[in-house]
Amino acid sequence: MTVDEYILNRVDITRDVHNIPENIIKEVNKMLYRLPMYDGYLHNEQLEDRYKKFRKEDSFNAVNDTRGIEFVIYNKHQAAEDNHYDHDSLEYYKDTVRIELRCNKHYIDEHFDDKNIKRTLLNAYDNMQVSVEEIYLRLFKFPTSLCHLPSKLLIKYLFDETGGKKALCRRMVTLLDHLDKYFYDDLQKALDEVYPSDKRQRNIKKHYAEYSVSPITMRSKAIPFIQSIDSLLEFKLPTDKEIRLYHKAKKEYGEVFFHEPR
Repeated sequence: MTVDEYILNRVDITRDVHNIPENIIKEVNKMLYRLPMYDGYLHNEQLEDRYKKFRKEDSFNAVNDTRGIEFVIYNKHQAAEDNHYDHDSLEYYKDTVRIELRCNKHYIDEHFDDKNIKRTLLNAYDNMQVSVEEIYLRLFKFPTSLCHLPSKLLIKYLFDETGGKKALCRRMVTLLDHLDKYFYDDLQKALDEVYPSDKRQRNIKKHYAEYSVSPITMRSKAIPFIQSIDSLLEFKLPTDKEIRLYHKAKKEYGEVFFHEPR
């Protein structure tokens, strides 16, 4: 048989980001599960039910059955260990995040299909980066361009940045406190609990975006700072505000990780 006699039912498009410490990968995956997604996207609960050893800290999985895709961000080194890779492969995948777009036949036919399988695969390869970015940048309702600070430093930062406007600072901290207390709640549920008004929700999200910080803080006390997920995963370059926040955290806590996109 030639390659064009086969039927193409699935294509996996992958991109690896190296040199991300595994404790950061775990923390980021837990954060991703707290970000509300746009309609049509759901967490892959079937995977979670099927594999009892599934850990959200190792893998973020979002599916969109209508579009025919699954979008995954996961700890490649942990996956390599779970699948019993050889020693050299395990060493290679240390501190590696894999971003993976799994496309079924519906998505392939809509986006990559051509006269034959070889050209279809070439189309998928040529559009690899664009396809992954297009899904990622339209996945979450809340900005992924914001930095993450520990609660104590975040409150101090908000107070300073709001110029001592106590009412505004208090409203922002109220959301932060709720998310810290109910750390299994996602951001939308927290917003609905704290600010039932759509206008209030829009305003509070606007203020957090204005100051370049997220109300979602780290669960691990050993991590004093996480840059925006956009720049950590090399979708965008770090902003000036992001770099300024990194230096602020470094001054406060000493050793702080920062990933420079290639």
